[in-house]
Amino acid sequence: MYDVLNISRYIIQYSNQQGYGVSCLKLQKLLYFLQAEFLLKYDYPLFVEKIEAWPFGPVIPVSYYRYILFGSMDIPTRYDCKNFSKDVISREHRKIINKLLDYFKDYSSVLLTDITIKQSPWINSFYRRSENNEISVEDIKKYFMWFIWKWGNSLCQKKKII
Repeated sequence: MYDVLNISRYIIQYSNQQGYGVSCLKLQKLLYFLQAEFLLKYDYPLFVEKIEAWPFGPVIPVSYYRYILFGSMDIPTRYDCKNFSKDVISREHRKIINKLLDYFKDYSSVLLTDITIKQSPWINSFYRRSENNEISVEDIKKYFMWFIWKWGNSLCQKKKII
């Protein structure tokens, strides 16, 4: 497992290098889907930090508070990635992360929010419990298991997230 801020830095760095950038809100949704991808593929989480159900979808508070100062703008690489080395993440894991980032590159943060707030992990944590409750990795894995059964071992094999 990795520190979620290192994963966040990698996402920011990679997205900017590819020319599509990432905002704080979109970053939160990408982290959520990456967590699901790793739970499906490896049966363990990508990062240990908790994901919470907030009014605008899944959020990893430590990452959110680190990058919210950019609002809805893309987070610049120079802000937090200047001394970051992608080598803190294994090559195999970077390939999986890259695939998911490329898959979602044209999805807006608003669309990703709309997708995630219709999914049971968020609904169960937000409505049935109380605001800002943790979305457990067990709930995420259970919800996304049908992707494996129906389409294979990845969330990004085809356009089927929506």
